[in-house]
Amino acid sequence: MIEHASLWGAAVAIAVHVLLAAGFVLLPARHAPASVAGPVEVDLTSSPPEPLPPPPLPDPTPPEPAPKLVVHKLATHIKPPAPMPNQEAKPAPPTDEPPKPVFGVTQDSVVTGESPVAVPVGNTLMTSDRTLAKTPPAPLPAAPPPAAAGAFNPVDDESIDDLAVPSIKVNPDYPEVAKRMGIGGRVHLKIGVDRHGNVRSARVIGRVGYGMDEAALKAIWLHKFHPSKNSKGEPVDSVLTYDIVFQPPSGR
Repeated sequence: MIEHASLWGAAVAIAVHVLLAAGFVLLPARHAPASVAGPVEVDLTSSPPEPLPPPPLPDPTPPEPAPKLVVHKLATHIKPPAPMPNQEAKPAPPTDEPPKPVFGVTQDSVVTGESPVAVPVGNTLMTSDRTLAKTPPAPLPAAPPPAAAGAFNPVDDESIDDLAVPSIKVNPDYPEVAKRMGIGGRVHLKIGVDRHGNVRSARVIGRVGYGMDEAALKAIWLHKFHPSKNSKGEPVDSVLTYDIVFQPPSGR
């Protein structure tokens, strides 16, 4: 009796172990994903994708703008020019009589500073003298032959202690044109004076005009000089500048 009970208990224990083992085996199978059986079918009968739209065409060239008409209006009033900065505007005197003419250049045409030309100042360039010049201005005179023999070899300025000074001056003839217009001036010359005091060369380097340049050259050839001297007191050839002044006649 006891043996049958032991066998029965052993059979029950074995059956419980078998059921537990079967449960552990079947539990992962329930949660495993279903595998795909057989090959995957692809639908090749679908239509191809639609083509992309063409790019937009560039805008046509815009039309040229119509030309604009510019209308210039005529000035209804022109203002008088403003006076010069260094000149004061002088109002005209309240009179109907014309101003008395003063022969000479106008004040507006005179500039400040030194000038080789001296002219009278007035309000008109016209003159009451309508007589023609007696003789035209003389042409430039030719150089006279040297009074002393020998070559002319001027020394430099550093070798001269005493410059040549005139010993005999010859006044130039006042040109008729300049005399009638009341014009004077200073003619600037460059001359060569040899060791004997004779003028060997002359040219104008500062012109005045109105015949005064030619008259100054004619007069300088007639001048005599005390020659230049070196540091030893010996006379030497030299080149120097010399001015001839034309004084305007008085009363013009």
